Amino acid sequence: MNTLQKMFESVLLERGKKAMIDRAIQLIERKVKRAGASLTKSQKIRLRNLLLSEQFSSTTLRFRGNPASVSRSITFTRKDSEELERYYKSYLKNLEGIVEKVSESQARLLLSTLKRNWPNQRAQDLRRIKGFERRLVTTWKVPLDLLEMHIHIALEFGGRINDEHRKVGKLKRPTLIEVLTRLHARSCQVASEILVLLKSGFADGAMARWRTLHEIAVTALFIGTHGEDAAKRYLRYDFIESHKGASQYQRHCKSLGYEPFTSEEMKLMGESRSKAICEFGESFDERYGWAAAALKIPKPNFSQIEDNVGLDHLRPYYKMASQNVHADPKGVLYRLGLTGQEFLLAGPSNIGLVDPAHSSAISLLQVTSCLLLLDPILDNIVMARIMMTLSDEIGAAFFEVHKKIKAREKQLGSK
Repeated sequence: MNTLQKMFESVLLERGKKAMIDRAIQLIERKVKRAGASLTKSQKIRLRNLLLSEQFSSTTLRFRGNPASVSRSITFTRKDSEELERYYKSYLKNLEGIVEKVSESQARLLLSTLKRNWPNQRAQDLRRIKGFERRLVTTWKVPLDLLEMHIHIALEFGGRINDEHRKVGKLKRPTLIEVLTRLHARSCQVASEILVLLKSGFADGAMARWRTLHEIAVTALFIGTHGEDAAKRYLRYDFIESHKGASQYQRHCKSLGYEPFTSEEMKLMGESRSKAICEFGESFDERYGWAAAALKIPKPNFSQIEDNVGLDHLRPYYKMASQNVHADPKGVLYRLGLTGQEFLLAGPSNIGLVDPAHSSAISLLQVTSCLLLLDPILDNIVMARIMMTLSDEIGAAFFEVHKKIKAREKQLGSK
């Protein structure tokens, strides 16, 4: 480690030190010449050795000159010190250019070596990763299979509901159906992402994605409860977000190297935003403004929406999941994938899967249950009960494996 830095210090800085000594000797030679004398080769060597040893303060030299063999003292004036300082600053400035050239050339050379060696390194990494994933899936096979089946059922159910409603010519609640089916499709996608993360041993990443799944569930339940008007407001709120996003983009697009929106494009987005605010009121411009009318709160927040649909009890889990999204100290110091928090986790782990897996099964069930409100026939009610039972089994199965791992760790620790 630090090979290049050590080379820099031993070569470039040493070279600078020697250059300063040469400069100092040149100053001494000038002084000697002004006195009508000259330094011998052995005197130059002696001066260099004294300066290199950093023990030089003063010395007496016998010069050849006129009159011959006289002793003279050589002193450095303030002017001499300033000259040396200017020379040193000039050297450092040149050194910056040298460092830049060296770092650029070394970076190219090292990158070329890394690219040449990468196929072998990647093959080793893949063998290690695949081996780890096989062992993890073998250990967690039963609960992971149940979760995968849970997601499959939700996908099949959601697809059928979507197809059936889109076949109908005229719907009573078209916007509500559009919003709920889209939210359900997104929830299935997020749940599939969570499953991939769990199979790869990224419990903390899975918990972070559950945060999104929970937000989708809360939103779907809220809109499902408050009906067509809430769904319309939710879709129209896209005008608010689009305008805010475009305004932010306009402020930074040049520094990002992108073209700005035209004045006409910004005008159209501004008009759409203004029409939506005019239709739904000033509070519509606030964050979660689409929920303001149903909640009768001018500036609603997510926790109030969560409370309205009876999911406020999941707030501690939501907070824990948020720690895996943001750079808070808790997220740095505590990881689901670690048993002992004194270690650092920079990759996958075969523990910590219980909370993200069970939470995801429950949230996916909640979003899917919203589709029942669209068509509460017996077939759909039975399917919902199947998913309810399955979500409980998923939680129990994951916890059972967790207990076995803990027992095995305890057993190994006692030996």
